[in-house]
Amino acid sequence: MPRPKGRTSPDADPPCQGDIRLGNDGDKSSNPFSGQLKKNAVWTSLPFVKADRVHRLPDGIWMFGGPGSMEAYIDALVDALKK
Repeated sequence: MPRPKGRTSPDADPPCQGDIRLGNDGDKSSNPFSGQLKKNAVWTSLPFVKADRVHRLPDGIWMFGGPGSMEAYIDALVDALKK
């Protein structure tokens, strides 16, 4: 069944393989990775979750602020992925 545009769930995607890392840029108050997903069996079975490769990006980077915002986002993403 195709996944609706703009929506996702841990059981809608095919199994993840390889060196996958996930960057989370949501704010702390709505972080699904420490809330409802933390207890979800499908989520906790994903290899990148088991390997602790889910990275929290810092708050405050506006994604639509032009080149400066994108530079800040890229720097934050690279820093998170180095950990």
